[in-house]
Amino acid sequence: PAIMGQDGEEAAELIATIRGEHVEMKKWYSGPSLQAEAVRTKYGPYPGLWKEVLNWPGWKEARKAYLQFQQVGHQSPAAPASVPRKRRSRWGNSDESQQSTNGDPSAKQQRRSRWGRDEPAPAPALPRVAPAVLP
Repeated sequence: PAIMGQDGEEAAELIATIRGEHVEMKKWYSGPSLQAEAVRTKYGPYPGLWKEVLNWPGWKEARKAYLQFQQVGHQSPAAPASVPRKRRSRWGNSDESQQSTNGDPSAKQQRRSRWGRDEPAPAPALPRVAPAVLP
């Protein structure tokens, strides 16, 4: 009886895995990945419903390739090698300020406020109080 419970738990875990990963695996399987293409030629199209995956013979091999693809990264034959984008400094760059002033260090650009106000805010008006009338 204890073994039957274990089998049931394993089956429930397998179903939960298939059901949870069905949409993402189907996207990957029909995509331009080399790993997906290899499995697709061997087993044909990916099942449309997650319940159909339970009886599909290619699930185990497709999942291995899918997990490997996730660990290695997204490689597609059409995608060029990505070059990391250079991040702009939050604190400014002295090279950029030199270029924008045509090499003249005395011509500094005035930095704008974050809130876009160049002049100081007007002083708030004092409330007017009516004079007290004594009886």
